[in-house]
Amino acid sequence: MLRPDVIINLPGGKRLIVDAKVPLNAYLEAQETADETLRDRKLAEHTRQVKDHITRLSQKSYCGAVRRVAGVRRPVHPRRVVFSAAVQRDPELLEYGFSRGVVPASPTNLVALLKTVHYAWRQEKAAANAEQIRDIGVELYERLATMTGHFKDLGASLTGR
Repeated sequence: MLRPDVIINLPGGKRLIVDAKVPLNAYLEAQETADETLRDRKLAEHTRQVKDHITRLSQKSYCGAVRRVAGVRRPVHPRRVVFSAAVQRDPELLEYGFSRGVVPASPTNLVALLKTVHYAWRQEKAAANAEQIRDIGVELYERLATMTGHFKDLGASLTGR
């Protein structure tokens, strides 16, 4: 069974799926070696692993596993330096993910995304409140129009017309 790490509810009934797992072995091995050639090979391997991970994420059927998911994006959520190392070696990595419905993101990007989601929810609530105020205003107008009609009829009765 597919179980994402986080499900973020978005306005409009959509959801954002966060899968925070990421390959780290090659990156850590690159950081531990003093041999520049081996470090370069390990960083290339790390970049390949991140790309493969994006491919695997794009093939997961989160939409079927999580009810009512629409507009799903699955950010990869590694530490910023780990993700940056892969993007430096393959600048097309972000576009590769986007084209497969996966948004690779560092924690910094994810926090910015979450702040955007929070702002969207605030806007959604404000729009709902404005709609409710409009509906109440329409009802008040209709009631005042009815009351004015009653006063007009009362005035006509009192004056005998």
